[in-house]
Amino acid sequence: MSRKLFIMALMLALMPLVAHAQLFDPEHRLSIEVLAGTSPVQTMLEKYKDDLPDGTKYVNKMGPAATLSAVYDLNDEWSIQGGLNLSRAIFDISAPEDPYPYTDYGTLTFTFLFSARYHWLRKEHVKVFSGVGFGMTPKVMLAVFFPTPIPSITPIGATVGFKNLYFTTEITAGSNSLGGIAGIGYRF
Repeated sequence: MSRKLFIMALMLALMPLVAHAQLFDPEHRLSIEVLAGTSPVQTMLEKYKDDLPDGTKYVNKMGPAATLSAVYDLNDEWSIQGGLNLSRAIFDISAPEDPYPYTDYGTLTFTFLFSARYHWLRKEHVKVFSGVGFGMTPKVMLAVFFPTPIPSITPIGATVGFKNLYFTTEITAGSNSLGGIAGIGYRF
């Protein structure tokens, strides 16, 4: 339990340090992004919580997920990102005696995210990047007795916009989404 609390406290402690560092070096930019996309891997691997009668099956469907993150530009090529992802499993349950499946929902899953981005192209109004990272959720995954890091990879992502307000999209797989995410960001 103390390890989990240490990791969460470390993630939360990074946010004020990044904001304070911006005061000393105005070339570094801090931005906040609000993103929506498809379910992450930890939600898709979630098991149905209740016991089902014999012959009843369930399928974990792809659902929506939301992410709130802070992005800090270290220099023209690299940036780091930390945030929080919220998702919920959606189950289609089919019983042998029912002709139509019914839908049930899992519990809300909070995942703390951290990633690094490398900017392949950086122009005044356009950025193209790739990234790698990991996520930590308080839920126990894959029959392990403690939370394990869930990897995340973004082969390509882009931001398009103005000096402060921009739109962002990523093709990604892992702890933040399985497929893609898109949203808006505000740069300070």
